[in-house]
Amino acid sequence: MLFVKDQNPEKPNYFLFQDNIDTELPSDWNIWCLAESMELGNNTIEAHFKGKYDVNLDVYSLIPDKNIVTGAYGPTESVYGFYRQKLYQLQQNSGGNYMVLLYPRLRNEKQPEVKAWGISGTCIRTNTWTHYVVLSNQPVNVQEADATFQGKVGVLRRDGHTRSITLLSTDGGKAHSSMA
Repeated sequence: MLFVKDQNPEKPNYFLFQDNIDTELPSDWNIWCLAESMELGNNTIEAHFKGKYDVNLDVYSLIPDKNIVTGAYGPTESVYGFYRQKLYQLQQNSGGNYMVLLYPRLRNEKQPEVKAWGISGTCIRTNTWTHYVVLSNQPVNVQEADATFQGKVGVLRRDGHTRSITLLSTDGGKAHSSMA
């Protein structure tokens, strides 16, 4: 899991999860959210949870070809009214890999453009900033027009004319990246 948090709460803050399931048995990846509603995106590899208190959660499956299951549990009564837990579940027939981005945002904030970047990363883009994020168990090489990365874990940020690179390595390995 990689947690990216900006000092400014109005800047991007998100979680990137990677799970590698080494088995021949079926596997599931689940997220339950206490939300007013949940809608699947155009291609069902994304789900959008409408939060009760002006914060929404966008969930993106970055490795396609999963079976999608949705559901709900409740209602639950509290002093704040009735609400239900919403389920977004990814399923595979045997083991496999999961890479999921959890992106919380204010209700009036536009959702970002998200796409897979190589086999172990994602590109997250709005009209003012772009992040290239890699989270891998093995060293990877990924490249796009204006960004390259070689390593296991890192974040390349572009915000207007400002560029920054954060490289993380847990085993003393090498990491290299560049942005044009």
